Amino acid sequence: MNGTICQSSCVTQVENLATCNKDCTDKSGEGVFVNDKGVVHPIAKESQGLIKSNMGKQVKIKAVP
Repeated sequence: MNGTICQSSCVTQVENLATCNKDCTDKSGEGVFVNDKGVVHPIAKESQGLIKSNMGKQVKIKAVP
C-alpha cells in the first residue's frame, strides 16, 4: 500500500479525498497513514516514535491485521 505519513492535524480534504497538506507546520496530533486512494489509516501509539523520520514522506507499507 502506498501513501504518505502525516500529522493528523495536517490531513485535509480535496475533492472528498483525504490528503496530507505538505505546507502544514502543525506538530500536534498523532501520525497517520494517508493512502493514495485518500483513506486515512491510524498508526498504533507504540509505533508513533518509529514514523517521525518519515513524516510528510511518500512511503510503501505492508499492513498486518
